[in-house]
Parts: sequence; structure tokens; C-alpha cells
Amino acid sequence: MDKPSQTTEKGLRMSTNWIAYDGQCPFCTKYVHFIRIKEAAGPIDLINARQNPGILDELVANGFDIDEGIALKLNGQYHHGDDCMTTLVLLSTPSNLFNRVNAIIT
Repeated sequence: MDKPSQTTEKGLRMSTNWIAYDGQCPFCTKYVHFIRIKEAAGPIDLINARQNPGILDELVANGFDIDEGIALKLNGQYHHGDDCMTTLVLLSTPSNLFNRVNAIIT
């Protein structure tokens, strides 16, 4: 069972739900900062996997490559790439133009 929160290498408190993105990818970086997640999903931390070796190791151990797409850990389940994007769209609120367009595209 996951702990309620963890600590990043920089000592920041982190929930067990997170979105890990490639901080070297301009699209990924912008995308995760624009998307809004429904409050029902609870707190979800945005993590630059390039700056957090622990998360990067966790992704690799689960067979994911951050070079191939964004990853989401939600309630102990992993989503990566297309599956991650679909899940994020489903969790997104239709509160702004970006999210409405994103929902239509996906």
C-alpha cells in the first residue's frame, strides 16, 4: 500500500499520485502545466523526471521510457504515453478552452 505522501530528492512533499514528464521536451512541459485535473482525482504532483532520479528509476523499473511519453501514477496504477494522455483528458475539467479543445481532439 502506498504511503499518503513521499519526499522528493529536493525535500519537497509529494503525493502518491503524480504526472512525470520530460523536462527537456517543451511540449510535455507546457502540456502538464496547462491541463487541469478534476478535484475528484485528488492532489497530483507534476514532476520533471529528469530532475528526480527516483521517479525516473520507478518508471524504468515498470517498463516505461520518459523519452516515449508522459507518465501518470494514479491510485497505484501507471499510465504512459497514449494511455496517459487519454486518462488525463478524462480527468480534465472542461473549465477552459485548452481542456475543451484537448477533450475534442482526444
